Amino acid sequence: MIRIGLRDARAHLPRFVMSIIAIALGVSFVVGSFCFREMMNDQVDQMMGSNTDHDVYVRGTVEKKDDPSGQSSSSDSSGSSLKTYNDIDDALVDDVAAVDGVKTAEVTYSVSSSLVLVRKDGNAVSTMGSPTMGIGLAKGTWRSAHLTEGRWAGNDGEIALHAFAAETAGLKVGDTTKLVYPSGPKDVKVVGVFDTDSSQAGAIIIGLAPDVAKSLYQEKTGEIGTTQYIGVYGSANGGAPLSDEQQRELADRINKVLPSGSKATAVTGDQLRDEYSKAIKDQLGFIQPLILIFAVIALFVGSFIIANTFSMIVRESMRGYALLRSVGASPAQVFSTVIVQALLLGVVGSAAGIGLGWGMVKLIVAGMARMGTPMSGAATPSVTDMLAGLVVGILVTLIGAALPARRAAMAPPIQAMNETVNPEKPVWPRGVTGLVMIALGVISWVFCAAIAAAGDDGDPTPVAFLNDLASRYGTGWPLGIGAGLIVIGVIVLAPALVGPVGAVLGWIPSHVFPVTGRLATRNLARQKRRTANTAAALFVGVAIVSCLGVVASSAKASVAGIVDTGLKSDFTAMSASSGRIPDDAVTAIEDTEGVGSVSKSRMLMGVTYGTGDDKTQAMTFAEQPSLFAKVFAPVTNSGDADRALRDGELVVGLTVAQDNGWKVGDTVRVNGKQVVVDEKATAKAQADYQTQVQQQVAGLQAEAQRLLAA
Repeated sequence: MIRIGLRDARAHLPRFVMSIIAIALGVSFVVGSFCFREMMNDQVDQMMGSNTDHDVYVRGTVEKKDDPSGQSSSSDSSGSSLKTYNDIDDALVDDVAAVDGVKTAEVTYSVSSSLVLVRKDGNAVSTMGSPTMGIGLAKGTWRSAHLTEGRWAGNDGEIALHAFAAETAGLKVGDTTKLVYPSGPKDVKVVGVFDTDSSQAGAIIIGLAPDVAKSLYQEKTGEIGTTQYIGVYGSANGGAPLSDEQQRELADRINKVLPSGSKATAVTGDQLRDEYSKAIKDQLGFIQPLILIFAVIALFVGSFIIANTFSMIVRESMRGYALLRSVGASPAQVFSTVIVQALLLGVVGSAAGIGLGWGMVKLIVAGMARMGTPMSGAATPSVTDMLAGLVVGILVTLIGAALPARRAAMAPPIQAMNETVNPEKPVWPRGVTGLVMIALGVISWVFCAAIAAAGDDGDPTPVAFLNDLASRYGTGWPLGIGAGLIVIGVIVLAPALVGPVGAVLGWIPSHVFPVTGRLATRNLARQKRRTANTAAALFVGVAIVSCLGVVASSAKASVAGIVDTGLKSDFTAMSASSGRIPDDAVTAIEDTEGVGSVSKSRMLMGVTYGTGDDKTQAMTFAEQPSLFAKVFAPVTNSGDADRALRDGELVVGLTVAQDNGWKVGDTVRVNGKQVVVDEKATAKAQADYQTQVQQQVAGLQAEAQRLLAA
């Protein structure tokens, strides 16, 4: 039977081409999704291994409920599993450095979204969403960073650039450019170029002098004398990374010397890297399901094509199958001949899909590199990925071929030998079932519309449990259930519609081409299920394309409507690094000839509303009173937004107000981030700065005297 199945597969190879393409497309999305996920995970692991490469970290012990951005650090509200902890006293670095086995212990200050690097041609470096980071770097500060040319920055007029940043900006050692700080642009000289063990995924990394980075960090956070982490390199392996056991031993020794009230603890570098990696992977977890949606769609449509292909092959081969039955072949053996063909088809299509999926990921990686986000993660599918694609492709093919194979196995030999076919079963039961499903789908949509119309305060139905579902899950679930029921209902109903629809649509061909037109119309009506299956594949594909097109057009129209009717300004200026625009730049815009008015918008970090358990977060901006009058025309639901800004009151978005139950006239407690200024630390910093200035002056005087003496 296997030999007969292989012979039939070879004979019907041209008919299998479309089925192979359908399987390959579906499997390519499956393999591509797994491969892309593994590549991203590998990239994250490499970056965490490179960017957080200390052997031990000292951090806080008290979990922060609200981070500086105003968002909760828990996974429930932020979507990330990463927890943040209290800041610790940076003076602990001296206690840690004295521990046996510690090579270096230091605080590495870094700032992101606060700097903008200017290219050699004078334009700002845009990062396409990746951050621009300034890090205080010196010899031994970052083990994974290796100078390839020049030296590290020594003052605020010097910078060292990551190799990718230097290439992107077109800069090299010795070039002079501008670095835009929050306070304004400053001329800087590139004194070094360095590389790291891992690709930085498009991030622009700038090496600053440690004192400069510390000053920027304190200016941005408002914190003096505190830090999130103290990084520790161990001395046990001569500067090489410590093993897991060595990290734990060193962390235990450090914990013994930490003061009891310091609210600090030492954790291994591996533990911190695992926490960061898991948090980032959780945030990127939506990508694979998104790609798998297309895989399900492709395989669903492909199953119709496969079933239709095997239906035609079985009908053409009925006489051969009848001959097998007449010479003693059992129904199971006849069934197996068709399954062998399906198995071979699934293997070939899956193999093609594996290669196609790999190529798809390669193209995505190449496209990301061209857009400025190079990836160093491995993009080769693993054995598990290939097995998953192979199994999925074969299973879908076998499912699609199962009913035609059963039809071949169960057909009476005499009926097949007489070249007759099994009489087609009545299609009216399917028609009734399809109509019922469509009716249920329409009811679900009506319920969805009732929920949307009732809003949050009304009861859409007299049924309590339905109202409970509406309040818990909103309008999404009845909308999705209704859409699914209607789509499946149309597919189930389709055979019952073939006759009447074919008669209507075939009227013109039958009159224009009397012979061929009538034959075509009658041929469609002769096998209603086969015609419906063929149309279903086309129906699903066109429906999906139409749905995506409508969503894209709707989103485009919505954005265009907001810009055309809401935004009244002629130009909008924003930072190239998604950070703050310096005040000098705003002043320059205001002084530009032809500019009538400028309205500044500042995002406020760390703002919360309410008290106690009712405390909530919301994205908050500080706006000028001219915002609504000259820049943006809002759709006001209640109250006077323009007057509220002029009077220093809150203007709240409709969704935020509904979520918190706020209305015009309510009083809301606004909580800002409290910054504690340490007078002693401030005085010490001023004294240190004065000493540094005096040393520089003394050095310059000595150099001047040397030149005069020469």
